[in-house]
Amino acid sequence: MQVLPRPTQGRAGRALALASLGTALTVLAVSSVFFALRRATRPSYERPAESQALADAEVRSAVIARLVSGTSRLYDSHPDPDVGRVLLPGMEDTRFLDHDVTTNQLGMREAEYELPKPPGVARIVFLGDSYVFGHGVSSLDRMGVFLQAYLENRSPNFEGRLECLHLGVSSWNAISETEYLRRQLSELQPDLVVQLLGPNDLDDTVGVRGFGAMGSHVPRHRQRADGRVFVNAPGRYPGAASSNLLLMGMDWESQQRYEEAVAHLGRLADRVVAQGGRYLLAVHWSNYKEILRPYLEEHLRPEEVCYLPARYRTDPQYWVAEDNPHWNRRGHEAFARIVFALVRQRDLLPTLSTEPWPQVEETALADLEEGRIEATRDHLPRLEEVRERLLRSLDFQGDGARALRQVHGGVDLDGRLSPYASMVLPRLEGASLFVEGRYLERPELQGSEVRIWADQALLGTLELGALGTFARTFELPPEVAARETFSLRFESEDWVYGGSDRRRCESLRLDRVGEATP
Repeated sequence: MQVLPRPTQGRAGRALALASLGTALTVLAVSSVFFALRRATRPSYERPAESQALADAEVRSAVIARLVSGTSRLYDSHPDPDVGRVLLPGMEDTRFLDHDVTTNQLGMREAEYELPKPPGVARIVFLGDSYVFGHGVSSLDRMGVFLQAYLENRSPNFEGRLECLHLGVSSWNAISETEYLRRQLSELQPDLVVQLLGPNDLDDTVGVRGFGAMGSHVPRHRQRADGRVFVNAPGRYPGAASSNLLLMGMDWESQQRYEEAVAHLGRLADRVVAQGGRYLLAVHWSNYKEILRPYLEEHLRPEEVCYLPARYRTDPQYWVAEDNPHWNRRGHEAFARIVFALVRQRDLLPTLSTEPWPQVEETALADLEEGRIEATRDHLPRLEEVRERLLRSLDFQGDGARALRQVHGGVDLDGRLSPYASMVLPRLEGASLFVEGRYLERPELQGSEVRIWADQALLGTLELGALGTFARTFELPPEVAARETFSLRFESEDWVYGGSDRRRCESLRLDRVGEATP
């Protein structure tokens, strides 16, 4: 059994190693030239003193603690591209949104826990993103703290130990969450997994820039550079809508993200059940539950899903702040009571004999019934209403702010194209797609192309590195032309840097895309 320790600043037996470490850190910060000279004169077989020190697990923990102490950022990269990032390990009382954040050795905002799970422990894992992390609240005001107290007080005959873990990182998506847990499931051995799914869980999960700050790249699709797809993509630009249509499920980009995310959820649920645990997905999807529901029904059993009512997201009484709909203490407590009610109703923890709590269970189950009714609404009239308002031509030079409503990601207010870009268009008259824009006139791009796709059909290419403007018409395949809506996607083989910091990746500048004018 491995017990993961907190980082320490040293023990008697490691005084010499830590002294050497302090010197190594100073040299690293002051002079990289020094190391270059050492490498040039040192025999190839000699292991540098600083590497010998870092080979010790506790010394490595001390290094991380020293580095973390110098930053207010939260994140660390993770080698798994599906996960992208975790929290910096070993943070102690780092101030974030008016609360102290302390993390364990695994980069979670949670106390240390044993792997594999020791005998006699009933382990409940809350899995998710910023809601599980506890965005804007104290770690003691989160859902798991409340649930653990409820279960301990109402399970007097349980002779083991209860443990509620929060495994959540802000802006993780559904795939990041499920894969982080699934790939260590046999060690965590949860008796119950409660996964909280939020409306940004179709977004790409970005990686880490520098030491602790979120980046603009997506580790899962690193070849797309900064071509990120996410719900609030338009909200970065003045005059544009705060969100796009990614959650509507009306085009290829949206549909395949739903399908892939829910398939990951189903695989995790199956693995949890196969090793003797229970799985519960709590859908906190606000006004899009009815769109998500058909996908869930293909991969999860009815008893593995519950739907929170929309007011759990829209009612300010649950908000951290007036402009922040993350749950405050009241919101976390309300959700913990829902989980408690379902533990009893669905027998989610068979090893516990939990006493009833009628006044709480009645309210919680009534809220879930409200959410279930919302999730079973007919969403087709709403989809049709949205389709009728779709622009057949997106004019980025005439009204880019309006056009961005239909952009899933990869295009900015001026039409500059990232290495990957995706947008939704309605059925076009004549089945002809018109693309007009300007080449960047950067010789670095010569010999490369931009591929243009309608859903999964390749329409053609544009040559990068050419001069002047372009205006091309592409014929849509009959199967795409017949669809009510389709995804128009651009994939660039190469790109150049733009922006004041030269971190913006771009390949073309679009002026207009959509229906060809007569």
